[in-house]
Amino acid sequence: MKINLNDLEKQLFPEYYPFFDRHFDADLDYLKSVEGFDEISVQNISFKLRLVNSCLAIKDQKLRESLYFVFQNLFSKAYDYERFYDWKDLKVILCFFILYVYPHECT
Repeated sequence: MKINLNDLEKQLFPEYYPFFDRHFDADLDYLKSVEGFDEISVQNISFKLRLVNSCLAIKDQKLRESLYFVFQNLFSKAYDYERFYDWKDLKVILCFFILYVYPHECT
């Protein structure tokens, strides 16, 4: 189970996709259907959950708008939104949220 940036963006910023309601359905289907879990797939799901949790912790609307703008413009140039990635390939996104999101959670 790899990570697609189209789906990840919809999970991180659900306010921009009000009609998308299948946020983690593919992940749940995978976890229900597989007998023995593939370690990298579980790490990918864990990575997505951690990113979404940290992004949704931000409640300030202006900050969320600016994060969405930066996310779209920065990562759309660096990554192909149609490809599927493992979490290791997306460490830059994790660093982005650690550097820009977590300091605002404390205030």
